[in-house]
Amino acid sequence: FMMFNQQMIFLILLVQTTFSDLSTCYMEGTTWRSSDIDDAILDVKSYTECQDLCFDDINCSDFTWMSNENLAFTLVCFLFQTPSNPVECSNCISGPATCICSSQYECEVEEDNTIDIATGIMQELECQDLCTRSSLCTFYTWHDDTTFPSFTCFLFKSCQTEDNTCEGCFTGPSDCSAQHSSTELLQRLPSIRDATWHVESGKVDAIDF
Repeated sequence: FMMFNQQMIFLILLVQTTFSDLSTCYMEGTTWRSSDIDDAILDVKSYTECQDLCFDDINCSDFTWMSNENLAFTLVCFLFQTPSNPVECSNCISGPATCICSSQYECEVEEDNTIDIATGIMQELECQDLCTRSSLCTFYTWHDDTTFPSFTCFLFKSCQTEDNTCEGCFTGPSDCSAQHSSTELLQRLPSIRDATWHVESGKVDAIDF
């Protein structure tokens, strides 16, 4: 019984720690009314996976992910089209289709300025997340598969010297607090007025929270 309680406490602390580490790009406890939902996907393991699904959907501007602590909609990922009716939700994380606000350049690697170098980082968002979780990091540089060293993440205290000749190198701040501009939304959602509701196999219909 004592071991069971210890495991439960650990799981609760794990969820609390994960949520407390969120950048200001994300919101806890807030979603939007079901009338704004464009799609819902079951069995999504994390809020970053839900965000990736939103980014891959041209009609999606924002998402809400329900954690495994939400008994009604466990691990459900809701995708929204420019929602405008915020409501409260429990054990949920919401955010935009992408939090990345990087540009194509790299920070100069200097011993006094470099915090860490991580290899095998397949996505830029993962690199940005490493920077967000480091109290000293303010900028990151991520290399994609077209440049050397590929899939590598550099964490920096600052970025005073920039190299604009690098291709396949993307640098950004630890936290993108600004939302998408209206121009970016128009470019990403060209046919939003013509969008229609659809529910595919393995997904659920709209539900009022």
